Amino acid sequence: GNSLSISFFNFFGMSITKTSSAAYRMVLDSLRTLSIWLFELGLGTAQFSWLQVLGFTCMLAGTTVYNEAVRLPGFHYPTAAEKAEERASRARAKEREASLLSQEHKVVRISPQASPVFTGGHATSPLTTERFFTPTLSRYTVQHGGK
Repeated sequence: GNSLSISFFNFFGMSITKTSSAAYRMVLDSLRTLSIWLFELGLGTAQFSWLQVLGFTCMLAGTTVYNEAVRLPGFHYPTAAEKAEERASRARAKEREASLLSQEHKVVRISPQASPVFTGGHATSPLTTERFFTPTLSRYTVQHGGK
């Protein structure tokens, strides 16, 4: 029963996000929480608490400010042009990352004596910690043993 409920919730949540936006889904999530609490109060299975009302109010206020449904004075909100530039910048970063990941795949072999050796079509040289733990770590494969 519980997993069926979660499945329906996730399906409808994805449908809402696809047809409108994630902001609508977040607001509906908040209203779902409120409706469940009110239903429990109506059945008498939960006790009323002003602390819960305060918490829900804070959550709802935070959600509306985060999604810019309410804009607070004194804060900078990005313009449409700034948002477009940010999306373009993220797309360029994603392309650079894909380019790095598509480059030659290198193999790191760790010998039985536990001395790392860097191979992969290049001259064998010790692999230092600084070289191994870089943003391009995903380009390496670690193998244990002599081969």
